[in-house]
Amino acid sequence: MLEFIRNTIIEYVEIDPSQITPETRFIDDLNLNSYELISIVANLEGEYGISIPDSDLHSLLTVADLMEYLKDKVD
Repeated sequence: MLEFIRNTIIEYVEIDPSQITPETRFIDDLNLNSYELISIVANLEGEYGISIPDSDLHSLLTVADLMEYLKDKVD
């Protein structure tokens, strides 16, 4: 899951994938804007066959938050 998230992020941010860890923050570390974050989430929704409501996005601050959220939704 981390690898897929990394690969999705590097489509929007020019960064070495090894620098994307569970502790990486989407806004503070990667400087993602809302469009980029929504695009990343849309890719993940398609990959995992789930829907992530916009109201849940505010709680997804780090890669770990997103991974935990996906695990809860997919399992």
